[in-house]
Amino acid sequence: MSAAPPSPRRGRTGPGPLTVIAACLAVGVAAKTAGLVSMGIAFVPAAQAESGTAPVKAAEAPAAAPQAASASPSGTGHASAGATAPAALLAALQTRASDLDAREAALDRREAAVAAAEGRIEARLEDLRAAAAELEARLGAADDMARQDMAHLVGIYETMKPKEAAKIFDEMPEDIAAGFLRRLRVDAASFILANMGPKKAYAVTVLLAGNTADLQAGGGTPAANGSATQ
Repeated sequence: MSAAPPSPRRGRTGPGPLTVIAACLAVGVAAKTAGLVSMGIAFVPAAQAESGTAPVKAAEAPAAAPQAASASPSGTGHASAGATAPAALLAALQTRASDLDAREAALDRREAAVAAAEGRIEARLEDLRAAAAELEARLGAADDMARQDMAHLVGIYETMKPKEAAKIFDEMPEDIAAGFLRRLRVDAASFILANMGPKKAYAVTVLLAGNTADLQAGGGTPAANGSATQ
C-alpha cells in the first residue's frame, strides 16, 4: 500500500502577530500625542490669563487695523504722487518748449523787420548817393560853363575899347570887377582900370592887392590908377 501524497499548505488569511503588535503601538502613540496637544491648547489660554498679555494683544489688534488703514491711503498717496510727478514734469517741459518757440518766433520777426529796415535805409542811401553824384556832375558842368562864360567875357573885355569897358566895370560890384580884371591881360586890365572912376578903381585895386596869388596883376593897377588920376 502506497503512501498518500502530502496535502498543500494553506496560506495565511489574517494578519500576523507582528502586524497586530505594531498596530497596537501606533494606536498608543497617537493617543499620547492627542493628549499632549489637548493639554497644550488648554494651557496656553491659562498662561495668557495669568500673565495679562491677552488683553494687551487684544487691544493692540484693533489698533493695528487703523494703522493699516492709515498706511493704505498714505501708500496710495505716494503711489499717486509718484505717478503725477512725471506728468507734471512733462507738462512743465512742454510749456517751457512752447515759450522758447514763441520767443524764437518773435526774434525771427524782429530780425526780419530789422533786415527790411536796413534794406530800405540802404536803398535810400543809394538814392542819396546817386543824387549827390548827379548834383556834383551838374555843378561840375555849371563850373565848366561858368569858366567858359568867364573866358568868353574876358575875351570880349580884352577886345573892347578901354573907355567902353571901363563904363561897364564902374557899374559892376567891386568883387566881380576885381575877378574880371584878375583874368584879363595885364595891359588890358591896366587900360580899363585907368578909365574907371577914381573911387571904384581904388576899391577894386584893394581887392586885387588882397589876393597874394595875383599880386602881379594887382601891382600893375596902381600905375594905371595913377595915370588915370593924371
